[in-house]
Amino acid sequence: MLPEDSEIEIAIKNEQMFIRTPNICFTLSTISSINFPCFEKQEIQLEIEIYQKTLKKLIEYTYFSMASQDIRHYLNGMLFVVESKKIYTVATDGHRLAVCSFPLLNEKNSKCTIIIPRKSVIELMKLINENKELIKLKISNQYICIHTNDFIFTSKLIDVSFPNYKNVLLTKLDKEAIIDLNKIKNSCLRSSILLDTKFKCVSLEFYKNTLEIRTKNFKNEQYIEKIIILYKQENITINVNPDYILDILNALKINQVHLFLKDSNSCIKIKHKNEYQITYVIMPMIL
Repeated sequence: MLPEDSEIEIAIKNEQMFIRTPNICFTLSTISSINFPCFEKQEIQLEIEIYQKTLKKLIEYTYFSMASQDIRHYLNGMLFVVESKKIYTVATDGHRLAVCSFPLLNEKNSKCTIIIPRKSVIELMKLINENKELIKLKISNQYICIHTNDFIFTSKLIDVSFPNYKNVLLTKLDKEAIIDLNKIKNSCLRSSILLDTKFKCVSLEFYKNTLEIRTKNFKNEQYIEKIIILYKQENITINVNPDYILDILNALKINQVHLFLKDSNSCIKIKHKNEYQITYVIMPMIL
């Protein structure tokens, strides 16, 4: 990293680039720009305006549920949906699901569904910030192009169909537990200490106004912690990956988290609504 406030000189000569400051000099090899890939010009199918802060939040609330190097290519990315005057981001790796929505600025009843690759999503999240700059999303059949005052970001799209995630959201869960976010977060962190990296599982045992978190590894080491919660339905035990819970809790900046349950073999749903509508689903681990 070059010193701050230093004057930088950049020069190119004989296929080499020179980066100089008064006390430093880098000499770098270059290659011809002739073969640098160019994106084909395509007809814009949809153009929408959105605040940069809104786009960043839509991604931050969901990106961690994307798959990585899954043979099902459609899971290695994030689904963007424009419908019913809202924009949705959806991510799933087959074991969990994250959905976030926000009303669009314009009132056009446009419809669009695209999948942006994981690498593009991660890079875009690094580039955009939480200011209220109005940016443009231009979508064609093969690309998405994002225009800001500072940069233009273009990415190819994944040209396959995304699984029907809406069926999971329709699952009826008739039990609700209200838990202090920091308490369950710290407990999940402590429980992870004993867990094997290849097999992570904690048991969430719900009793009347009590959540008992249990872990056990292959060496017979155990961790047990009881947390006072608000829960008045029947006893339920659900086995889940604690990392999935921690990812959600790290994304939510709230005091209490609402868990919706049904039985030991059904999913856990976590919902939160502020200016964004956020829903998470975690599938149970069947031992």
